[in-house]
Amino acid sequence: MFTLKVRRNEELASAVSALRLRILEFSRAAFSWHGRNYHNFNRYFLVESGTGSIFNHTARQTCRMRPGTAFFLPPNLDLEFDFHASLRFCCVHFRLEALPGMDIFAGETICREFQVSPEVLREAAFLVAAPPGWNTALRFESFLRGRLAELEPCIRLDWNQWHRLRLNYAPLLNFIQNHAAAKTSAEELAAAGGSSYDRISRKFRKDFGMPLKQFLAQELCRRAEGMLSENRLSVKEISESLGFENQFYFSRFFRKHMLTTPSEYRKRCMLWTTRSAPE
Repeated sequence: MFTLKVRRNEELASAVSALRLRILEFSRAAFSWHGRNYHNFNRYFLVESGTGSIFNHTARQTCRMRPGTAFFLPPNLDLEFDFHASLRFCCVHFRLEALPGMDIFAGETICREFQVSPEVLREAAFLVAAPPGWNTALRFESFLRGRLAELEPCIRLDWNQWHRLRLNYAPLLNFIQNHAAAKTSAEELAAAGGSSYDRISRKFRKDFGMPLKQFLAQELCRRAEGMLSENRLSVKEISESLGFENQFYFSRFFRKHMLTTPSEYRKRCMLWTTRSAPE
C-alpha cells in the first residue's frame, strides 16, 4: 500500500504570489553630478570604482560610496548626491509591492550599506550589457532577488498586519491603482471600499498611517513619474491622462508632493539617460 503525505505551505505561497516586483530602470552609471531628488521608488547602487556620497536629508545621514559597496535607498526620501568623475556603479530602480500601490519598504527612513563581492559586481555589469532575452531576464531576476534577501531588516510592514490589510482593503487598493484619477470622487472611493467615505477614511488613516487622499496622491505621483521618464507624452497630455483639470493644477500638485515641477523632473531623467553610459 502506497501512502503519500503532502505538506503545503499555503500561507507562504500566497505571500509570494501577492508580491509584485516592478523594475523601473537597470543601468550602469558613469558621470559627475551633484543634485537632490525625491522618488517614490527604491534604488539599489553597486559601486565598482571611484567615490561619491549620498546625504539623506530625511534622516540626517551621510553615506560614502566606495568600491565594493552597495547601497539601498528606500522610497520617499529627500536625498542629495555628489557623484565624482571617477565613480562607476550599477543601479536598479524598482518597486516591490505587497499590496497594490503599497511598497514593502515604505516607511523606512535609513539608507543601508552592504559589502559586496567582486563576483556580484561582475554579474551586475554583465547583466547591464547582456542582450535582451528570456535567459538574461531570468538571470537578472535571480540576481536581484538575491540582493533583496539582504533587505529584510528594511521592511516596515508587519506580517500579520499585511494579512489584515489585504483582507480588508484589496478591492479599494485595486480600484485606486487601476482606475482612480485626480477627479475621482469620495463617493467612488467609498463604493470601492464598500462603506461610507467617512468610515473608510477613518479606518484607512488608522491602518495605513496616512489619509486616504494622500495614498491616492502617491499613486498619481507614481504614474506621473513613469510617464515623465518615458518622455513620450507632453506634460499637458500627462495631466489629462491623470484626470487633472488642466496642466497648471497638475504642475502645482506634482511640485507639492515631489518637491520639483514636472518639467524639471523630466529634465533630470533625460540628464541621467544621456549621461549614464559608461565611458
